[in-house]
Formats: sequence, structure tokens, C-alpha cells
Amino acid sequence: MGVRYFPFGVAALMLLFLNCFEDNKGQSKEPQAESSRPSEEKNKQIVANYDSLLQVILPIENKIMINPSAEEPRIRLIEAAYDKNSGLFYCVGKGVENPKQPLAAQHQGMRRAAKKNGERWALYLKAWQKGKKISIENTITGKLQTSGTLLYEKIEGDTLFQLIALPSDSVQLL
Repeated sequence: MGVRYFPFGVAALMLLFLNCFEDNKGQSKEPQAESSRPSEEKNKQIVANYDSLLQVILPIENKIMINPSAEEPRIRLIEAAYDKNSGLFYCVGKGVENPKQPLAAQHQGMRRAAKKNGERWALYLKAWQKGKKISIENTITGKLQTSGTLLYEKIEGDTLFQLIALPSDSVQLL
């Protein structure tokens, strides 16, 4: 009797094996199709985080511009704009369109001005981090070993805001 059921048992095992193989085949394709979705979501999250960081740093920079001698906003800016883990300064630079220039030149000039402004903030951050009481009303001199990395930018009206990152050890005061 066991011999009569043997071919059916083998056939059943083969069907089970093929079914499992097909299930695994289907499963391996599904995560690949979905893998682009988490990547897109992650990119959206990164952009949202950069915008959030810009929204934290920019008002503090504005407070310093309004009251250059105030110590408290400088301390808050160092806390918000310096990442101790990565050693990076995060700075927001602003550039404004010059309506007297052609449109293409306006955008290039606005970008250049925003980047330079952000790099200037990095110099002040370095000075304040070292305990120097320099005001933004005073000229600061220094050099950057590396150029700032543009992380995020947005335009509001005629103003371009750029969030840049600079390694703090690349910021040298003179």
C-alpha cells in the first residue's frame, strides 16, 4: 500500500516545492519594487529636515543682525548651528536679486552672495565658539580651507536662502 501512494507523495512534494519557489520568487520582486518608495520618502524627509534646520538658524541670525552686541543669540546660534558629532557648522546665507542686472546675472549674483554670506557666518561662528566677542558690525578676516557644501536652498520673493555646511576645522580665523 505504501508503494501505491509514493508517486502521489513525490508529486505533492514537488508541487509544494514549486509553490514555495514561486512564492519566494514573487517575494523577492516585491521589496525591490518598493525599495524606491522608501528612498523617495527618505529624500523628502531630508529636504524637510534641512528646511526645518534653516527655519531654526535663520531667525537666530536675524536676531543677531538686529542686536549685534547681544550675547544670548550668539550662544543660541552656536548651539543650533554647530553639530558636535560631525564637526560641521550649518549656516544660512542670504542673497538678493539685483534688478539692474539681466535675469541670468541676477540669479548667479544672488547665488554667489548667499554662499558668501553663509561662509561669513561660519567665520563668526568660529570666532564666537573660541570665545571672541566680535560683533557682526566689525569686519572679520579668515579663510576657508574648503568651500561650503550647499545642502538646501529656497527662494522667497527676491531673496535666496541657502543652507550650507562647513567643517569647523576648515574655518581659519586670521
